Amino acid sequence: SDALAGSGKVYYEFDFVENGTIGGWGMTADSSAPGSTHANNQSATFSDYVGYRPDNSTPANNGSSFSAGSAIGTFGGVGVVRLGVAIDFDSGDFWIRNGSSAWTSGDPSAGTSPQGTFDTADKAALRFFFVSYGGATNYMEFAQTFSYTTPSGFSEATT
Repeated sequence: SDALAGSGKVYYEFDFVENGTIGGWGMTADSSAPGSTHANNQSATFSDYVGYRPDNSTPANNGSSFSAGSAIGTFGGVGVVRLGVAIDFDSGDFWIRNGSSAWTSGDPSAGTSPQGTFDTADKAALRFFFVSYGGATNYMEFAQTFSYTTPSGFSEATT
C-alpha cells in the first residue's frame, strides 16, 4: 500500500471488515509484504511494525520504530467496525478510536497520552496494513465520509 502523509497532524478513518475469526491491522515502516502472517505473531514478515487484533489481545510490536501501548479493546467478529487513527507525524504519536467516538487512550487534540509512538525518522515510509489468517478474508477500506469528529488541529486524510 502507499505511504501515509508523512508530515503534520492527520486523521484517518477506515472500516475494518472481518469475514473470519482471525485477523488484524496495524502500521509499519517496512516496505515488505505482510504475507499471510498473523498481526500478533512476533515472526511476522514485517521487520518493523505495530499490530492490533480484534480479540483485545496484547498488541504486537517488532523492531525499534514502534511502541504499541495497550490493547485497544474488542472489535470485529464477522462484520464491519469503523476505526479512527490520529497521527502526529512530527511528534511520532498516534491515537486510536475503536468503533466509537471515544479514544482508547488520551486525547490527540491536547497531545496527551498517545496510544502508541513511532520513530519520526521512519515517518516517510509509514503505512497501514491488514492481515487475514486461518482462512479469514479480512480487508480494510478508507472512509469516504467520516463518522466521528476530526480532532482539533488535525486535517482529514484524503485517499
